[in-house]
Amino acid sequence: MANVSNQQIFTWDTIGVYVPGPFKARKFLLYPAAAGDACELKTCNLQSIKSEKYSQTCTVTANNQIASTGNFTAASVAVGDVIQIYASNSLNVGWYIVATRADDNTITVVGTPLQNDAGKVYSWRVYTGFSAGTILTQATTKKQEPLDFGDRGYDFPGGLGLLSLSATAKLYIWR
Repeated sequence: MANVSNQQIFTWDTIGVYVPGPFKARKFLLYPAAAGDACELKTCNLQSIKSEKYSQTCTVTANNQIASTGNFTAASVAVGDVIQIYASNSLNVGWYIVATRADDNTITVVGTPLQNDAGKVYSWRVYTGFSAGTILTQATTKKQEPLDFGDRGYDFPGGLGLLSLSATAKLYIWR
């Protein structure tokens, strides 16, 4: 099943989804498949760009690896950061959470497989990612109480993404 969203409720059942900010949530409910299910949320600070690259040649593979010679140094990107590919002559434009950094040339992002590309031109920004929280269900039952912020909601100015989710669980977000 794919992630579904409308104006009021988001249903996330696949890791790697990222909705850029500002994002306001009124309530979260993790619908577990088993006792002890969990999910981890990520966000970033859009006011602070960690690194930015323009018109760089990249190769992307189906296992979500993005390779670009010398463009992913330890100072420019780290595991958990959020990368916004904002321009490309491919279909891989979007927001992604960095899962691994193999070396100065290669990163892997979380989520749905990217389209294979070789020799395409990309421009991107990297924002420092940080945890927006973990939601856990009870350890002995499949019961979960909603995390409710009331009508005012809770603001995630940098957006919100799903880094991890227990198998076949679903996260519902009311906006």
